[in-house]
Amino acid sequence: MRYLKFTLILVVLLSIPWIVQGQNGTVQGNVTDARTGDALPGANIVVQGLSLGTATGRNGDFTIDNVPMGTRRIEVRFIGYRLMIQEVMVSLDETVTVNFQLEEDVLLLDEIVVTGTAGGARKREIGNSIAVLDISKVQEPVGSVDNLLMGRVAGLNVQFASGHPGSGGMIRLRGNNSVAMSNSPLIYIDGVRVRADAYPKNVPPVGFSGRSSGAVTSPLNDINPNDIERVEVIKGASATTLYGTEAAGGVIQIFTKKGRAGQPNWTVQVDQGFDRMLEYGTNGRPFMGLDPFIDLGYRQKYSLSVGGGRAGMRYYVSGQFNDQQGVLPNSEQQQGQVRGNFGFSPRENMQVNITTSFTKSNVQNPPGGNNAHGLTLNALRGRASYFGDDWESPDFQSNLEKLLEYEITTEVDRVLTGAEIIFEPLSNFIHKFNVGFDRSAIELRNIRRFGFVRAQDGILSVENWTGETLTLEYSASYDWRLSPDFRTNLTVGGQKVDNDVVSVLAYGEDVPPGEPTVSSAAIQLSREFREKVVNAGFFGQALFDFKNKYFLTLGLRIDGNSAFGEDFGLERYPKVSAAYVISDEAFWPGSLGRVKLRGSWGQAGRAPGAFDAVRTWDPVGWGGQVAFEPENVGNAALAPERTSEVELGFEAAFLQERVSVDFSWYNATTSDALFRVEQIPSLGFLNTQLENVGEINNRGVELAVNATLIEGRNFGLDIGATLATNFSKVKDLGGASAFTLPGAGGGRIELGRPAPGVVSQKILNPDEFADPIFALDEAGNRDSRAFYGPNLPTETIGAFINLKLPKGITLFARGEYMGGHYIRDTASSNVARRGAFTFCDELVIGGSNAYELIAAGDVGGLTAFQRAACTTSLARGIFVYPADFFKLRELTLSVPLNLRFQGVHNMSLRISGRNIFRWLNDDFLLFDPEMAGRRGGRTGAEVSRDGARYIDENIPAPSTWTFSLRFQF
Repeated sequence: MRYLKFTLILVVLLSIPWIVQGQNGTVQGNVTDARTGDALPGANIVVQGLSLGTATGRNGDFTIDNVPMGTRRIEVRFIGYRLMIQEVMVSLDETVTVNFQLEEDVLLLDEIVVTGTAGGARKREIGNSIAVLDISKVQEPVGSVDNLLMGRVAGLNVQFASGHPGSGGMIRLRGNNSVAMSNSPLIYIDGVRVRADAYPKNVPPVGFSGRSSGAVTSPLNDINPNDIERVEVIKGASATTLYGTEAAGGVIQIFTKKGRAGQPNWTVQVDQGFDRMLEYGTNGRPFMGLDPFIDLGYRQKYSLSVGGGRAGMRYYVSGQFNDQQGVLPNSEQQQGQVRGNFGFSPRENMQVNITTSFTKSNVQNPPGGNNAHGLTLNALRGRASYFGDDWESPDFQSNLEKLLEYEITTEVDRVLTGAEIIFEPLSNFIHKFNVGFDRSAIELRNIRRFGFVRAQDGILSVENWTGETLTLEYSASYDWRLSPDFRTNLTVGGQKVDNDVVSVLAYGEDVPPGEPTVSSAAIQLSREFREKVVNAGFFGQALFDFKNKYFLTLGLRIDGNSAFGEDFGLERYPKVSAAYVISDEAFWPGSLGRVKLRGSWGQAGRAPGAFDAVRTWDPVGWGGQVAFEPENVGNAALAPERTSEVELGFEAAFLQERVSVDFSWYNATTSDALFRVEQIPSLGFLNTQLENVGEINNRGVELAVNATLIEGRNFGLDIGATLATNFSKVKDLGGASAFTLPGAGGGRIELGRPAPGVVSQKILNPDEFADPIFALDEAGNRDSRAFYGPNLPTETIGAFINLKLPKGITLFARGEYMGGHYIRDTASSNVARRGAFTFCDELVIGGSNAYELIAAGDVGGLTAFQRAACTTSLARGIFVYPADFFKLRELTLSVPLNLRFQGVHNMSLRISGRNIFRWLNDDFLLFDPEMAGRRGGRTGAEVSRDGARYIDENIPAPSTWTFSLRFQF
């Protein structure tokens, strides 16, 4: 009997969930715009306190099944509109209808953001700036994530390095805060930490480091832009504290699309287009000797996605194929991508989200950069090339064509997968667990076959490079309302990130004819590199909310990192922020619109390199015996760099939401900055050692203004502008001497100067018709360290105009200006000091060019700069320009197509041009400011110790035209 009772009790207990599940009802309704009455498809509908929700369909309708009985609060969010909540009474097996009319909200104070907070938070609660990029409002058919981010967010700079397919851009948020470590921001995709630094450069492990295409590939461009729903960007340490030791460069969170309950929604997009190179040379040689090789580069992209689901289960699946031909021969990228995002609710208070993507890329580029075996260098130098042919020589083109036998290919296989579990045992108590894995496997082949014109016996190298990032993160958040006016939210959690890089290289010389392999080479060399960095920490945050308009947030991150010195313990990063929605006060006149004031202070860090703290030795052979020589002396007290930032700002909306303003002022100081300090020779280690001795300051303002000038059903006009400034200064060298960064860019770190500043030889009277007067050093010699200015832009201005025409047609234009910085033109310097500068050939006075005038001593018609540039003994290092430029980043015409097909409900055609117009500073002699050399280390790290940006023997990013047909069914 006792066992029978126990069995009956157990059966009843196990039956309760099924009984409760049956006591459910259905909520349905419609969501529309309160002003126009138009349906709002894609609005998010959530039953508060439960893991139940959906999104509106194409007609704004929604249905949520299996809603537990009782009074329920239904919450509706839609980007660009105010949050709306209504209560409904759900009865057993009945359907209740509730409709929503949403009002526009340009401030988006109730929008939920993730980046920079422990769990989600409303924008009204956050005391620092967060930029949210809504992809649904992006007009152009975006080709890459680099292009998506470019010029859209104040304080975020993206600059290209070359125009080769697959080449990535350099991303900076509020300038450089390090001169020894990476300045790249952290990148997260759906909560999974992914690789941010560039992939390794395709270059042999021995010999000259320029034997490559001069381009590096960006991991960001492995992401299909059509899969992205929104991007969140935080730009400074006051907001990145909870990300800890590696977040001083900012954080970018990318969120991909999720399925919505309802019928499957298919989207097909077909893009066709071409790249066209804008002239970047002289009148006589508009493409600097590459004229016979420059052609249109055709591109095509095919995308397909489907999303849907039902109550408790949703899915989004996509695929894309991209084929891009470059403007030069042997220049191509082929890329295929697939993605699957799935979400399901195993129980009412639990949500599981799984995301997986796979990308396969094949990139081929011709040899470029500062490469004697390269096409671009030899074309630029003409008679000073390694063939010695003048541009007009009949052999010039045929000799250059031989260089195209140099094969440089990169194959990337990338898998990104992650899972998120959200568990709400109570309506105010949430647990989140994230696990993610990002793996990139790359094969880089660099082949000059037997008989190659510049290496007759043949050379090849093969590198198999693998990078893996594993992320584990847990957080718990408890929301506690102490009174109707006061609530607090407490969050604690932990995070662990493992980064592993393994590189195995094989190199061979003297290969036989045919298909070469390293094993067939007469001379063989192999190398292996391994690097593992582990960062782990705990964080806590407390949010205090009074009357939903006064907010105070306190936070702390405690970190450990495998790269810290063994004598250094854990690192602590605190933060505090406050927000005040002053327009919610009774005294605030409604005519003044809505205003939120905010301020924050916080700290974040940047860890040293994996081996910077330890003593290392370089193995070498000596007389046939095993031997080694000292390399790095080591620093047991090595610590991370620490960036402290103060940020003040406000967000406002005026004139009945027609005008919005977002303003921020920031002041960030990196203390314990890692500088390379010379060591005492008697230690036996002659290399410099990283030490925490420096201090760098960055300060500036960021402003974004958007306005609706005309608003009507058939006609409208929106405009907007952004302004961002950044002024950096080295405040302390910590006793170290001023030093020049590696590389050809002339980057130098000096007390009181920008980080980095550009230095080189300098003509003091460049525009005078006189002999050049050079800046001199203390010894009376030409000073190779004369200061010009900062290497990064000090001001960036963006602007857009969106014209709405009848029948849904829109015309959108967006431009970007960068200025206040300098760049060193090493390509011109290299050719000028060899006496073959095309500028001097075409500078004709009285029937003679500049070279002939100088040879004859008749230089009266030449300026001081022209005399120096056309004199081989004076030309080295004088080509430094103000790098100010403006580019029309986008011009897009969107046309809805009212064609009726079975099942098709939305069809549009977009014609878009990118970088189709360029303005340069009058002092900018040749090339393009975004045509910069970019080096990658063996681990692929894109770090500032690679020096300042400089113009390399390469090609700039071309203008692009795209014709895109998109339809949904």
